[in-house]
Amino acid sequence: MFQFSVLLPILGLVIFTASPAQAQGFYTITAPEYIKPNSEYRVHVGVANVYQNSKIKLTLKGPLFNKFTELTIPPNSDKTATFQLGDIQNGDFSLEAQGLSGIVFQNSTNLIFENNLPAVYLQTDKSLYRHGDTIQFRVIFLDQYLLPANVNEPISIMIKDAQNNTIQSFDNITLNTGVFKGKLKLAELVVSGEWSVAAFLDKTPVASKTIEVREYELPLFEVDLDVPIYVNYKAKEFAVKVYAHYTFGKPIFGTCLIKLNASTTTLFERELNLSDGQLEISIPTKDLGRRIRPIEVRVTVVDHVTQTDRTVSKIISLSLNMYEIEMADVQKECFSGNDKFIYSPRISHIIGKPIDIDEEVYVKIKKGETETTDYTYPDENGRVRVELECSNDPKITVTIKYKNEEKSSEIELYHRSDSGQGGVFVKTQFPEVDTPMEVRLISPEPFSSFVCVIVGRGNIVYNNKIRIPNGRSETAYTFSITPTHEMIPEAHIFVYFFNAGKMIYYETKFTLPNQFRNSISIDMPETVKPGSFVSLVVETDPESYVCLLGVDKSVILLKSGNDLDAKQIFENLKTKDTKVSRTYTPGESAGLITMTNAQHNLESAVAKPDGVLVGRGSKPKVRQNFHEVFAFTEIMSDDGQSEIQEKIPDTITTWVVTGFSINPKTGFALTTTPTEIKTFLNFFVTVKLPQSVKLGEIIDLEVTAFNYLRSNVNASISMESEKGQFEFLPNYVVYEGTTVWNNEDFFISGEESKIYRLSIPLNIVLGSEHIEISVMDFIMGSMLNLINSGENLDNLIHSPYGCGEQNMFTMVPNLMVLKYLQSTDNTNKALKDKAISYLQTGYQRQLSYKVNDHSFSTWGAAPGITWLTAYVLRIFMEAKSYIYIDENIIKNGLEFLRKKQEADGGFREDGRLYDFANLNKLSVTATALLAFLENTQYKNQYKDVIDKATKYVRNNVKQNTDMRASALCLYALQVIGDPMVGELLDIIETKAYTGNGQKWWQNTPTPANIDVYITGYIVMTLLELKKPVTPIIKWIVSKRNSNGGFASTFETEAGMRALSMYATKFKEQGNNLDIDVRSQGQLLQSFKVGVNSKNINKKFELPRETRELQFTATGNGKATFQISYSYNTLETNNRDFNVNYTVLTPPGPRKIYKSAPNLFLTQLSVQV
Repeated sequence: MFQFSVLLPILGLVIFTASPAQAQGFYTITAPEYIKPNSEYRVHVGVANVYQNSKIKLTLKGPLFNKFTELTIPPNSDKTATFQLGDIQNGDFSLEAQGLSGIVFQNSTNLIFENNLPAVYLQTDKSLYRHGDTIQFRVIFLDQYLLPANVNEPISIMIKDAQNNTIQSFDNITLNTGVFKGKLKLAELVVSGEWSVAAFLDKTPVASKTIEVREYELPLFEVDLDVPIYVNYKAKEFAVKVYAHYTFGKPIFGTCLIKLNASTTTLFERELNLSDGQLEISIPTKDLGRRIRPIEVRVTVVDHVTQTDRTVSKIISLSLNMYEIEMADVQKECFSGNDKFIYSPRISHIIGKPIDIDEEVYVKIKKGETETTDYTYPDENGRVRVELECSNDPKITVTIKYKNEEKSSEIELYHRSDSGQGGVFVKTQFPEVDTPMEVRLISPEPFSSFVCVIVGRGNIVYNNKIRIPNGRSETAYTFSITPTHEMIPEAHIFVYFFNAGKMIYYETKFTLPNQFRNSISIDMPETVKPGSFVSLVVETDPESYVCLLGVDKSVILLKSGNDLDAKQIFENLKTKDTKVSRTYTPGESAGLITMTNAQHNLESAVAKPDGVLVGRGSKPKVRQNFHEVFAFTEIMSDDGQSEIQEKIPDTITTWVVTGFSINPKTGFALTTTPTEIKTFLNFFVTVKLPQSVKLGEIIDLEVTAFNYLRSNVNASISMESEKGQFEFLPNYVVYEGTTVWNNEDFFISGEESKIYRLSIPLNIVLGSEHIEISVMDFIMGSMLNLINSGENLDNLIHSPYGCGEQNMFTMVPNLMVLKYLQSTDNTNKALKDKAISYLQTGYQRQLSYKVNDHSFSTWGAAPGITWLTAYVLRIFMEAKSYIYIDENIIKNGLEFLRKKQEADGGFREDGRLYDFANLNKLSVTATALLAFLENTQYKNQYKDVIDKATKYVRNNVKQNTDMRASALCLYALQVIGDPMVGELLDIIETKAYTGNGQKWWQNTPTPANIDVYITGYIVMTLLELKKPVTPIIKWIVSKRNSNGGFASTFETEAGMRALSMYATKFKEQGNNLDIDVRSQGQLLQSFKVGVNSKNINKKFELPRETRELQFTATGNGKATFQISYSYNTLETNNRDFNVNYTVLTPPGPRKIYKSAPNLFLTQLSVQV
């Protein structure tokens, strides 16, 4: 039975100090005060004045956690126990120590639980993206030792747009050596502004990075501005230097406009010519005025050749001083009165440049009442060497005077004979990893041995009991420690020993230069030709996972910040400052808790860090690949030396290459400096192309020729083609007039023969005809082909597109394809992946039309459109099965709809649609009702809304004359299962049109595009009711365009949804058809539909002069035969409008600047 002294509350901990009278000898238990999951927990145990082996039991307890270990410690020795912590839970933890033999005691202390979150870093391939770009990113998870983190929590990555909409969520992530790589293809139209990429651990945010999405042009050259940081009032003038050169390194020729601005006032302005890409100008200081304020130096450089400009700016500050004297307040240990040491102040210009070595510096030294003066000279770094000698005085005052600047500093002298004083001091001025570091322990109390514990990154990384040779006692002793990587960037030293029943301890800390244990270097040629393969040689530790990034320097000039930052990584390794309490316990400043039976002084015995006396020729290749990133590559380097082949783009520029490496044993490493590689040709041309050209149009192409050969070149610039044609990529040739599309789909069932005459008039634009035929063995064939081939889905509709309602075509066709593939158990993964990709693109585009009140509108501006919002929500809710949809968009959208419901149950429409003009209230209500009905997640929450809307539909649908509203109401009531469906269907059947074995409905006596929408919703209802629909399907098929779509967005959605539902319910099986296609008796193409299908689901182009076709089908089965053709006509349509215009006199001819001898600008006139 033992008695313990009073409990001492320290930082929420409990430390027991046992009475020394209760045990022979002393014990000390030292351990970190924080306990973290998935880490090692090291406990240091030492005994003193014990002359037999001691058995000590250590127990670590916490929620669902209890582990113990027993140590046998020789007399007057120490040992370290290591606990391997798994995924421990948050709660109360304690460390218990029990002396079982040798020294008998019992003690315990509470520990603080801290989540052991990994350090997470994000890297993107760029900081700036255009619409349509692909965002590539990596997320790196590291532990406290820069090793790949062991992460047990679920990891997710979210990408949000500038309106805080979640565009994509990457869930259930698996790391590869601590790294996850992902990408997101941006749509051609997305929300511009600052986007974010964020990483989460079990919904806790752990890292984020901001990127920007907007349209931009890459700078053709870069500008470096060299100005002083400070300008002294007394200086007559200061210099501004400008360097301008192309991104491939060559100087530019042009002008430079220099402005000095203070707030909104321009203090100085001058335009000068660059000479070989450089300019230096001296500006009078008096032009800056006499007020202390920041001054902006803004430089705009105009390149005369490319007619582009670039602006950069820097801030300078006015200063009262011309020079800065750096003097550190330091401590010095003195062993005798005549000990000498060197003190090294530094003198520099206010801009940071050291003063010249021949400058005389005045030095005054004061010891007590004695003063001495002398002169000295600085070294090349601006440091002056002041030799000082210890004295019995407690301090020495050093005064440095240079010209009109003067500064003093005090040096505290520590004498080891001072009573009651002591400390541990790092004597090595600049400690380094793997290099012995001298440490000196001084104490007024003599010691023959002592224990040294070092804490780095929150854990014990070094412990040792150091004995004085020959068993003698000392009051000062110098010993050596070799720092390790675990001590970077900052480590704490805790030293203690026992004397006369007391624990004497001292603490200090030291810093080490940032250095990765692993290493990585990249070697590559300095200059290569555009489009060539580049060999990147990477050296790193064996079995390292290497990630490379190569990006056009022009992109970095526009915006940086995408890459990893070594300084930030090391900064994050520092442990948090420990709390300061009124009482002080041994090891507290190092983040340790200490249990001992010895008495100790509760006042701080922490020594300041030791004062640092010195501070720290063949056929020309066509260039067409102009990607901005050429490497975002990963490899596993087995032997530490790897060679990677990457094809560099065709851009004439400088590429910046960086990389990082992760090794399971030696950890993370980052390239110290980027490696640059230039893509360059001694002679090359650039061409500025128009957005589009028309057939027969004469255009001017601006061509710039760059000649960096050693001699003049007589060059002839021309355009040629072996085929006599020019291909404009990504530009295109547009025929004159208006394009007219025609499409005929024939639903074949068994043997059949038909003749079809193409309706192509005589007065068309010659050569504009384009005729295709195809055969599909299923109704969805043309649309599946379109997606599978990767063609532009814009082709699904032939009306203008781009607004909030028409944008939905990028989502709906893919959604229908995915639903069809799922329902038919189709395993075409490539097709599925493409459809999902297009679906994601449509989602992104649609968010650019979201209004601040969470609705959607035609152009993204208020007022929001009720009908369109309901329609978008319906599509988004279906798409959730295949892509990520931000749930908040659906929740907030439904709330917007709820607020639009009026007292009678109907929904108010405040906006106006582009495609669907004159929507009546019943149509809007039926569509809103479907949005609530189809959302099963929130259906119960909006039961009252649904009931009121249903009542409105029932009360108004019979007397309704709008077939669009009737079709929507019929479908909505069928979804509910309302008994009125049969009665309403009878009414609608009376309004059907029939002819040529087909059946359909029209909104007015005159056929219109909306008829497909109406018929589509009616046939969907009939399919659910298992009614016959074949004549209706034939009519819908006949209205498709060549790509499977219809005339406009909503017709495409309704028509495709109906055909998809039909194709799912009536799968084509047992086909065995032969189809021959002839024109004027000549066989053009044969198709075979069945097991051995031939030429199925492919398009075949026919001669332009074809005007009549005959197809004959023999055998059994079903198929779709499609004829698609288009032509251009010069006839105007009846939707004319007037444009008021003014013709301005064009400017004079373009200048050719003689100041650029190796550049030439010309124009080519080309007739297309």
